[in-house]
Amino acid sequence: GGSAGPRQLVDGYANGWLITPDGTGPVHLQARGEPQRLVWLGLSVSAVAVVACGAVLWRTRRRPAAPVAALAAPPRLLRWPLADGAPPGAGLAAAALVAIVGVLVAPPQAALVAAAVIAATAVIPWPPARLLPAVIAPAALAASRGLERPALAWMAVLVLLGTVLLDAIGRPSTPAGGVRARRSA
Repeated sequence: GGSAGPRQLVDGYANGWLITPDGTGPVHLQARGEPQRLVWLGLSVSAVAVVACGAVLWRTRRRPAAPVAALAAPPRLLRWPLADGAPPGAGLAAAALVAIVGVLVAPPQAALVAAAVIAATAVIPWPPARLLPAVIAPAALAASRGLERPALAWMAVLVLLGTVLLDAIGRPSTPAGGVRARRSA
């Protein structure tokens, strides 16, 4: 017999309850953690995902690479981040999309800075401008942890989203014949 007080933070990370016995003598305690079941479910799903990824890697590892002669056209360098055939405003459209998504999920300041970084990366023809997302995203993520400002982590996520959009825009389109070069099985 006894009663448990409200949940308290112990040592800065753990949960604790003050147990007050009804009288003298031993107190028998039985506790059951409800949220732990979700943790086990999450770990199970993660384990299945790791096994599936390993199976995909194992399966693709045994395939021989396609001979260079089988490619439709020789490789060439693209003007990153946008391909030669991309519309002129495609980079700015990616920046606008980052701003719109950012305002929905993050503080407006983080959304605007991320959109500005993506716009600068897409528009500035100076090659080192391509490194802006690669420098700003990790720096913002580290600063968010060091300064305890979660908005900076959102900015890092939005910059990465913009980089993915620029990469999708920068991929060359399908050739006129409608067939892309494929590896042989």
